[in-house]
Amino acid sequence: MTTMAPGDGDGDGDGGNTRTPLAAGELNVAFRGLDCIDVAALLEWRRTQQTADDGDVPMTAATTTAVIASSNVLTAFPYHLATDCPSLHRLLLTWNKLRSLQPMPSTPLTPFHALHHLDLGFNKLTALPTSLPTTLPNLRTLVLNDNAL
Repeated sequence: MTTMAPGDGDGDGDGGNTRTPLAAGELNVAFRGLDCIDVAALLEWRRTQQTADDGDVPMTAATTTAVIASSNVLTAFPYHLATDCPSLHRLLLTWNKLRSLQPMPSTPLTPFHALHHLDLGFNKLTALPTSLPTTLPNLRTLVLNDNAL
């Protein structure tokens, strides 16, 4: 899959309209108007966007290492990604509508063992659950800027 890079800096006057391949294992679904993250559907969409330059190895939920879901309309934290994407290292959820990280009572909580980086900036969070260290045991970076904490 390729995305438009913000600028290539080569001075050729193309306005930065270069195609930059995503990193292996990266699922970029920013600016899609998503209100939930359906991994199977998004991976199928990604497959339809792949070009010959993207390689022959299809991405699966098990090999997904990063989900970029910024600038959507998510209102609930996607706890299901802990089981859907067990290799997830990076989760970017900036500029969504998250008000709480509390799971729904029916949501089984599986820890995100591989997650190292979580960006929740520019949401509407007012508190963090006390279960956060248990749910994110290997988290190294937590970005919370511009929330109402």
